Amino acid sequence: MFYPREAKRDFYYTSRIWSLILTFPFIGLILISKNSAISYAAINAFPVEATASVSSVKDSATRRKSIVIYYSFSDSSGKTQVGQYIKSYKKRHLKLYKTKEISIIYSSLLPKFSTAKEGRYDNSISFYIFLGGSIVIILCIVFNFYSFYKTTKLKKEDIYY
Repeated sequence: MFYPREAKRDFYYTSRIWSLILTFPFIGLILISKNSAISYAAINAFPVEATASVSSVKDSATRRKSIVIYYSFSDSSGKTQVGQYIKSYKKRHLKLYKTKEISIIYSSLLPKFSTAKEGRYDNSISFYIFLGGSIVIILCIVFNFYSFYKTTKLKKEDIYY
């Protein structure tokens, strides 16, 4: 025998379960992209351009055909900050990165977030993944509470049927 109220209750229960299951992959995406996304957001929210002196250039231990450029700069308050920038290269371009100074951009609010000016937008994809994942998680949580509210309301009304 078909009971429409039970079908509604099943629908809301299934929706709650699916929104809960959908939340976990997006939590994983947020955790993977959070460091790059926070750095990108801080630098683009309060950007300050500066010139940094290169302290050393080394081959990357984890990435093939990449170098790590270590640099230091003085922020707007006069404190010396240090940073690093990983750059892919081709053999003929390697000499370009062994200069004494590079142009950087850093966050005036949080000077520990800095990057080479040429790599300012390298982390934009991580930022958009972080932002989209956060929005989806918030929507799933709101929908989960809405479904819980509707399920509870149906249970209370079922007392009189």
